[in-house]
Amino acid sequence: MIQHSRFGIRKRTPRFTCVGISAFRQSPLPNPQSRLSSGFTLLEVLAAIALLAFAFAIGLRAMSGALGNSAHGEAMTQAALEAQSLLDMQGLTTPLRTGVQQGRFDDGVSWQLRTSIYKPPSQNSNAAAAFSSPQPLAGNDQQPGNGINLFRLDLDARYAGTRTLHFSTLKAQLAQTASSP
Repeated sequence: MIQHSRFGIRKRTPRFTCVGISAFRQSPLPNPQSRLSSGFTLLEVLAAIALLAFAFAIGLRAMSGALGNSAHGEAMTQAALEAQSLLDMQGLTTPLRTGVQQGRFDDGVSWQLRTSIYKPPSQNSNAAAAFSSPQPLAGNDQQPGNGINLFRLDLDARYAGTRTLHFSTLKAQLAQTASSP
């Protein structure tokens, strides 16, 4: 019998059917299809839960490592920015002097700055470097106190307890005369 509905055409089956008595008896042999449709065994469920827990633990470990790397990168970037700012400020307000300075930034990064006069090598074995050798300034009579002093600044910034960043740069400054403060 065919019935039309608003969802389409479907075949209608009668509600009551005649079935033989033998269909209600249980077979002495186990039916493999009935076992498959009955669900999962406890062992299968436990194995699935253990596999999910293992995958979850691996995922948490990876996320923890990524978070630690992110925090380390942020601390290193902050220390590098502060150290670069410190190097940039040297010689702006007061003249550069040889010596050692120490301090601590607001976020706890400690630093040590060593300033020394830099003397370029007098002779260079590289022939190509001869073209870039320093020349005296025009009007400089090679008298003491005239010219430019070149300072080497070495900065060590210690962050996160044991990690250290090293920065080194050269800065030029007009040579100080004896009458200058």
